[in-house]
Amino acid sequence: MEDLIQQYKDSMKRVREAKRAVPKREDRSEEERMWLSTLNRCESNLRYALDWLQTGREPGSRRGIERLAAYQRERGFDPMLLDDYLYSLDEGDRLSSSRQYDPFFMMDQPRHNKITQSDKERIEEGLSGLTDLERDVYLMARGRCLSREQIASLLGVTKGTINKMLIRADEKVAHRSQTSLFCLPNAN
Repeated sequence: MEDLIQQYKDSMKRVREAKRAVPKREDRSEEERMWLSTLNRCESNLRYALDWLQTGREPGSRRGIERLAAYQRERGFDPMLLDDYLYSLDEGDRLSSSRQYDPFFMMDQPRHNKITQSDKERIEEGLSGLTDLERDVYLMARGRCLSREQIASLLGVTKGTINKMLIRADEKVAHRSQTSLFCLPNAN
């Protein structure tokens, strides 16, 4: 990264030297004005990139992305897609481990839409990085739309534990969906 920053600084020096070489008279030719305009744009772009590289934040913004409100940094998703995924699972696949609770107590409800095989594979790939417990909590919260309190009482843990597990699961699913080729949306 330091090499890249140094290269940008060297480019900035060369642009400033080229700007100084343009005559500073009022009766510049059209070609000189165009050249100076191009150099000014180059300098501006280099300054912007250098600021970003040196600070790690977008220049001019008051807050980094990590300090945005929840509604500004979270991406929405269709809960029906995850719901349809839950309906499409075979009986043996429904619980990732033998637990004494039934997080899928609404499985006898009518199905909404049939999920495609490619959607099912994308969801499974996104969930594959989760532990069994994280997966169950994630599916109860995001697929079944259970409250954190309901999930906590089903599991016999505190609501804070559920919050931490959901944050961790959200991060893992988001990372997985960004890095896995199978999680990319269809180009249909």
